[in-house]
Amino acid sequence: MAVQILTHEYLPYRGGIAYYVDELGRACAAARIKTEIWAPGYGAKGWEEDGWLRINRLAMNASQSILNRLRMRSALKKERPGGLDTVVLADPGPIRLWMWGKIAGLPPQKRMVIILHGTELRVLGMGLKRQRFGRLLEAADVVGVVSEAVQTELRQRYPNLSTHVVQVPGAVR
Repeated sequence: MAVQILTHEYLPYRGGIAYYVDELGRACAAARIKTEIWAPGYGAKGWEEDGWLRINRLAMNASQSILNRLRMRSALKKERPGGLDTVVLADPGPIRLWMWGKIAGLPPQKRMVIILHGTELRVLGMGLKRQRFGRLLEAADVVGVVSEAVQTELRQRYPNLSTHVVQVPGAVR
């Protein structure tokens, strides 16, 4: 079993999600869970290895553009055609990609975890995207929220959500 953490924001980019994903990946690896972080390469490309942690630098930048989402999809289909184990959608970019799941031709996964930092609820939980985002949340095995405030907002926007919700707060190094 492995964990594949998908993100459009990762080091050396300096942002909250970038650090959060790095800490999450390193915590999984420290627990001896095979962990892969699929992230922007910012010019680099290919796999970096550090014990139980592997980082796949993709030919994309930190933008959540449709082009970068398609690049991530292509890399996943090419390198994991049989599917994913536990996929962790760690920021809005991969969440947006997974909202189109079967239509986008994504590889299947055994488990899905979605991490919400807060902005996703305001951007994806409104308008035409609201229903599709809600279906994705329902399909998740676990929805992680980084704070009690995000959990409260999630419950307000999706009061009938049956998916297991847990707090997974970030921590400084």
